[in-house]
Amino acid sequence: MMRPILLAATIVLAMLSGCFGEEIVSVQETEFEVVAPESVLRGQYFTIEITSDVDWTMNRSPGFYFMDEYNVLRDDVEMTFDAAQTSLTFLVLDSER
Repeated sequence: MMRPILLAATIVLAMLSGCFGEEIVSVQETEFEVVAPESVLRGQYFTIEITSDVDWTMNRSPGFYFMDEYNVLRDDVEMTFDAAQTSLTFLVLDSER
């Protein structure tokens, strides 16, 4: 009889174990805004404007190529940029995948 009561008490106390003693750390508000065209034509360059106070990462779709600070097209799938970078230029080659 003692074993089922102990098992039930353990289950109930396990559910409550995470409710006490946790320090809540405030989350820093960040600013991130992107201004981009709604649609673009294939074979054209387009630029998006970014306002951010933190570093940001861009994931590209197939057929899009990033232009780096030396005007070289990059085909990295993911690139992280400094918060100071305020624009990013793409070349759209194939958008029908």
